[in-house]
Amino acid sequence: MAKWNEWKEILGLNFRTLRDIERYVPGRIPCAVLNSIFSALSPYVTVWLSAQIINELATHRRPNVLLQWVAWTVGTTAAIGIVKALLNRWIATLNTLHGPLKNRIFMDKFLSMDYADVDSQHIRDLKAQIEQFQNWQGWGINMAFTVSQNILTSCMGILGAVALTVSLFTQRVPEEE
Repeated sequence: MAKWNEWKEILGLNFRTLRDIERYVPGRIPCAVLNSIFSALSPYVTVWLSAQIINELATHRRPNVLLQWVAWTVGTTAAIGIVKALLNRWIATLNTLHGPLKNRIFMDKFLSMDYADVDSQHIRDLKAQIEQFQNWQGWGINMAFTVSQNILTSCMGILGAVALTVSLFTQRVPEEE
C-alpha cells in the first residue's frame, strides 16, 4: 500500500508540473501531444499504404488502382512530413520561451510568500535543492515534460502496432481456387 501512495504522489507531482508548464507556456502540451501522435503513427500509415500497394500487385494488378495507391502513399507521406516539420518548429519556438518562464514559476511563488517565510533557512534549502535538481542532469521541470512526451509517444506507437496487428489477424484469407 505504501508503494501505491508513493506512485500516487509521483504522478500527482508530475501532473502538477505539466499544469504549471501549460499555464506559463500555453500551447506547449497540446503541441507535444500532436507531435507525439504524428511521430508514433506516421510510420504505420506508410506501412499500411505500402501493404495496399503490395496487395494490389499480388492480386489484380490494375494500373489505375496502383497509381491511386502510389499517389496516396506519396501524398500522405509528404503531408505528414510537412506537419511534423511544422510541429517540430513550433515546439522549438515554445522551448525557447520555456527557460525564462520557468524561472517565473519560482519568482511568482516567492512573491506570494510572507517575508518571514522567504527569509527562513528551510525555504532557502528547498530552493537550493530545486536548483540542484534542475542543474543535475536536467531533473526537474524539464525532465517531467520530456519523460511525459516520451511515454505518450511510446503509448501511441504501441497502439498503432496493435491496430495494425489486429487488422492483420481479422482480415479474411482468400481461399485457393
